[in-house]
Amino acid sequence: MNIKTKLALALLFVTLLFTVVTACKKDKSKTPEDASGIVGTWLPSTEMNSFQRLEFASGGKVTVYIQNQDGQTLTVLYGTYGIKADQLKVKITHHWEMTDGKPGVKKAIGPYELYENGTFSIKDNILTLKYTIAPADAPIQTEAKFTRAIRID
Repeated sequence: MNIKTKLALALLFVTLLFTVVTACKKDKSKTPEDASGIVGTWLPSTEMNSFQRLEFASGGKVTVYIQNQDGQTLTVLYGTYGIKADQLKVKITHHWEMTDGKPGVKKAIGPYELYENGTFSIKDNILTLKYTIAPADAPIQTEAKFTRAIRID
């Protein structure tokens, strides 16, 4: 074999190897745009200390509605979310609260992480969140389940 043939074969081999390696590469990270499974409104399907409604929008926006058990306080949290594999990162940037029927004002806060160390899964329209609550004495592993709200027009 002459040198030109060897060079052409080596170049062909490198090209083929590059094609195989890049074709097999798996990207486990998801941006909110390609994580459409979580986009939508979610209502609690497990008992919680307060009523929470989650709204994940395309484009990475999230809104969390929290009403305490006596119904006297409504808090709305606004922020962003990101997904990588089964990890869910929710950053809250704004807060609105209405107590005893008095109008609230939207305020910039934080940002802070909601659902610390959060992971999620979705099966049969049930969103399962697993996260850490960190009270002063010790962290508590928590699980909450939400059912996808079906819109009827």
